[in-house]
Amino acid sequence: MPGTPPPAVPGSLVIQWYGASSVYLITPGGDTIWIDPAGPQSGYHLPYLGKAAALLASRDTPDYDYGAVADADQRLVRRTTAASCPPTLS
Repeated sequence: MPGTPPPAVPGSLVIQWYGASSVYLITPGGDTIWIDPAGPQSGYHLPYLGKAAALLASRDTPDYDYGAVADADQRLVRRTTAASCPPTLS
């Protein structure tokens, strides 16, 4: 679902909450970051906001790692399938 990101505010951190633990950030430098984007099976329907500098997911489950919300330059996902696996950057 295409959407309109919140407006950037020069020199400020912009935080937009989209439900559950899904948060979209615009840094003071203009970079955009998704944190824990929830998939539609969670009951939340997040907008596609285009390019993002990063997508950060605290778990590798669809409720926290729905990559279709953006074309992210970097993805950092905490793998929860094995307790000893460290976060991975792809």
